[in-house]
Amino acid sequence: MSLTTRLTAFFLAVLAVVLIGFGTTTYTFSRRDLYFDAAEQINFVLKTLESAAQIRPMGVGWEPPFLFVSVGVRDLKHNQVEWGVYSPHGKRIVSTAHFQDLEGADDFPRVVDSQENQLTYFEDSGGRSWMFMKHQIAPKPNTARETSLQKMDGLIVAVAVSLEPINNTLSRLAVMLFVVSTIVWLAFLVIGRRICQRALRPVTRMSEQAGRMNEQRMNERLVVPEADDELRSLGVSFNGLLTRLQEAFERNRQFAGNASHQLRTPLAAIMGQVEVSLRHPRSAEEYRDTLVKVKNGGLQLRQIIESLLFLTRADREGLAAGFEPLDVSVWIETWRQQRDYLPRIHDLKIIRPDLPCWVRAQPALLAQMIDNLVDNASKYSPERTPILLQVIRLSKQVSISVENHAKGIPAEEIGYVFDPFFRSEDSRRSSIPGVGLGLAVVRRIAEAFQAEVRVESILNKTTKFEILLPRVPDEYSSKEARQDVLPALEEKVVSA
Repeated sequence: MSLTTRLTAFFLAVLAVVLIGFGTTTYTFSRRDLYFDAAEQINFVLKTLESAAQIRPMGVGWEPPFLFVSVGVRDLKHNQVEWGVYSPHGKRIVSTAHFQDLEGADDFPRVVDSQENQLTYFEDSGGRSWMFMKHQIAPKPNTARETSLQKMDGLIVAVAVSLEPINNTLSRLAVMLFVVSTIVWLAFLVIGRRICQRALRPVTRMSEQAGRMNEQRMNERLVVPEADDELRSLGVSFNGLLTRLQEAFERNRQFAGNASHQLRTPLAAIMGQVEVSLRHPRSAEEYRDTLVKVKNGGLQLRQIIESLLFLTRADREGLAAGFEPLDVSVWIETWRQQRDYLPRIHDLKIIRPDLPCWVRAQPALLAQMIDNLVDNASKYSPERTPILLQVIRLSKQVSISVENHAKGIPAEEIGYVFDPFFRSEDSRRSSIPGVGLGLAVVRRIAEAFQAEVRVESILNKTTKFEILLPRVPDEYSSKEARQDVLPALEEKVVSA
């Protein structure tokens, strides 16, 4: 089912509910008003009939001429009105001609037993509906009883109004509401669908354009509507997504090309050493030198492959496995004790606070991140120049920075230093060893730690890499927590 069909069906359903509600409400209120008018008509006739009777101490007086004149000319809203006057015992005294026929109906209310001043309904022998009400006129107390037509001990006045005109009007109203509602609904079915198609035409066009896109047409973008509405926002957002996907695709393609090149270089060196050694017999010492070179090339290959595998891991949750609270101010000393093998360890100066600096991290990954930063600082700074490793406790973060004195990084290259296989022009000219994966691994670990990475470089002075880790509450800084966590940290660092 298309979006146009679903949207049209939704609005048609809403319109149907509205039309049904409107028709039901109109019919209900019209019926109530018409029945109310009929009841008012009955009350008017009853009052007219009551005015023809005069209550005297000796009984109830009756004046037929006035009655016939008053009621005979009054026929409200063209409804048929029939009436009758009865004695208290139910004997009909006078009535209209048709009222006598109504008395023969099966469900005609009994004049004597029915409740006074209460509307009742019945059907005559022809199936027509009537509204009925009676009222009793009694003489004053202690009056003498007389049974003559002019003086009686009480009267019962009954009035019936035909409901056929009202029911006919309501039937016509119901038919009219149904026909009009059906016409409106069908008209909206045709017109509304065209409106929905026109309103959703940009979506259809964008869907067709997106369906034609593939890896060979990554540079294409959706045509964004000119109207400033949700569809324009959707198109702009989707084009932004396509731009990011294209950039990621280009980076992956470049990454694959650089990876193949970096893997081919040490592999070619290994194969060259082996081929040279196999050309003619050599001494054991020469074979040993060849094997050492092959081993070094293999170690370089393993380092590149491990870094590539680490960078291609997409699940940050997998990297976050084994996270635990650790006090960086204590842990950094343990890390230092395990790094005596570094070539410039004596140039490294560590500054840490006395206050605890608790973070949640994986010790092995944190050690690898600092190793890469220190190794990078060592390669790009002269011998016997200080390398500063500093830990700072901030209000909501813990800062770990590595700073060296070197030529610095040009401003136009700072945005690329964390890209895989990126190496500056100066490092290539200086033949500094490396493949350009160390800082990429640092950024990947920082993302797993939900940390922020910053670079500050002043040409021909200093370069500083800073990692800002989220700091956890100081509830971990108790003496017991430090004693429990420190052995675990040392064990993980040693195993790393």
